[in-house]
Amino acid sequence: MTAKDYLLQVKRIEIQMNFDFRELEHWRDLSGRISGCNFEAHYNPNRNIEAPYVRCIDKIIDVEQKITREISALVEIKTTIMELIHGLENVDYQSVLELKYLSYYTWEQIANEMHYSLRWIYKLHGKALQEFEKQMEVKDNGIR
Repeated sequence: MTAKDYLLQVKRIEIQMNFDFRELEHWRDLSGRISGCNFEAHYNPNRNIEAPYVRCIDKIIDVEQKITREISALVEIKTTIMELIHGLENVDYQSVLELKYLSYYTWEQIANEMHYSLRWIYKLHGKALQEFEKQMEVKDNGIR
């Protein structure tokens, strides 16, 4: 996995969590709705006698458990990434990586924040990724 892919994991998890939060909201909304009456004239032994909202509650529980797992994964990966970023010796490398991959600044915002030209930020980013990749290799090899 490249350094950039590793850093982008945070954003991917957060995007998935946003989808899951929307799904959770959908199921909560459905669970609160009143279903219509069924005036069946004859008895049907195969008919589901469970309240309609029970299925919604089961889905709500499943989605909440999924979100909990994603939050745990997010905390773990963010902690690891922060440790790796802070392991870089160059403060500018640390700043550009944190601003880009953890704070989601645009390139222009990073340039303004760091008081560098946009072109220099691109160069810094490339160098920072190279150093970050070395840091990842050191961590993977257990040399610290």
